[in-house]
Amino acid sequence: MSFNIWKQAAKVFGPADPPTQPHTQRSGNMPPNYLSEEEAKKGILDGQPPAGLWTYKLRFDREPRLVSLPPRLQVSSLTVQSCPEFKSLPEDLWATSVTITDCPGFGSVPPTASADHLNVEGCGELRFAEGCALGDVRINHCRQIEIEDFVRFSSLEMRESALERLTSRVVVNYELDLAGSRSLTQLPEGLKAQHVILRNCSSLKQLPDRLEAVELDVSGCTRLRWQDDALVEVRRLNLADCPQINTLPCWLISTESIDVANTGLTGLPEGFRQCQLFWRGIPIDERIAFHPEQIQAGEILAERNTEVRRIMLERVGWERFIREAKPKIRHQDTDPGGGRNLLYFPVRNDEDLVVLSVRCPSTGRNYFLRVPPDTQTCHQAAAWIAGFKDPAHYYPVQET
Repeated sequence: MSFNIWKQAAKVFGPADPPTQPHTQRSGNMPPNYLSEEEAKKGILDGQPPAGLWTYKLRFDREPRLVSLPPRLQVSSLTVQSCPEFKSLPEDLWATSVTITDCPGFGSVPPTASADHLNVEGCGELRFAEGCALGDVRINHCRQIEIEDFVRFSSLEMRESALERLTSRVVVNYELDLAGSRSLTQLPEGLKAQHVILRNCSSLKQLPDRLEAVELDVSGCTRLRWQDDALVEVRRLNLADCPQINTLPCWLISTESIDVANTGLTGLPEGFRQCQLFWRGIPIDERIAFHPEQIQAGEILAERNTEVRRIMLERVGWERFIREAKPKIRHQDTDPGGGRNLLYFPVRNDEDLVVLSVRCPSTGRNYFLRVPPDTQTCHQAAAWIAGFKDPAHYYPVQET
């Protein structure tokens, strides 16, 4: 469904380009209820807007007199910013883009309001009434959000929201993005969307039954576990940094790919062998994912793909790699924390792999920190690690 008012107006009133300057005289093909932005704002603030007001753009900024907008308003771009008494979108609103920012009294979207794009930020208790049908909706920093049953969105983005439960029967056609909503514990059964993004929803313990998505991203959901019974069907599944996941249940259907980085998985069940494995977005094989003990240092240095080489190093660990690879020493020195070594490893058909080896004065442990390949001294490496562009500006008094 499209809400492009210019296309609709052309059908009714004949072709007309969207006005770019305020109109004081109406052309023959403009409807009688068309007003310039200045005329429309004056009529609204005076409480005398015409019925079915139509204009190209409306912007209200720090306007204490704005309480409401007229019903059947048709506007391409509507912006309401820092208007403390503004409370609701109007009935039968027809808009392309609506932005509501820092309006603490705003909280209502009626079921007859239509907009291609709705952005709401810094408002109070936001409520979408039953039957709302909207395009792409983005919500940020609202104290409370209530979505009633049978609300439809093309896309819904509520990143880092305070939402605890989304239990209504909500329809999202394309993308549902709740990333970083750390209080979220429950999602509705039967949820369907093209893309469901639940990244870093650290309170989420289970997926909803009958979830269907092309892509499901639950990376960083550190409490997520599988329930005893459900049906979840996705093509691309991202389980990265979900340490409680140590198996893949029979009721889970994933047909294309699975990201297994930093999970408890030790292999793939038979039903998932056709899936491409990823490690934080980089394609890998089962040996890298589940059998790093089989990887040799020489294989890592011979690997042509830089990202795969980085993952192989992560899986093997620097301590074992350095022990097996027998690096060369480019530079040595001593700082307040003790002795330091700048190590390098020649890499076939690529730049050298360069690592600063330091000992922690508190724990006595050795740490290996990768630095740029052109680094020549330990001090230069330490300065780069500390964020200094010029090593001459880096002189720590004490290492801790």
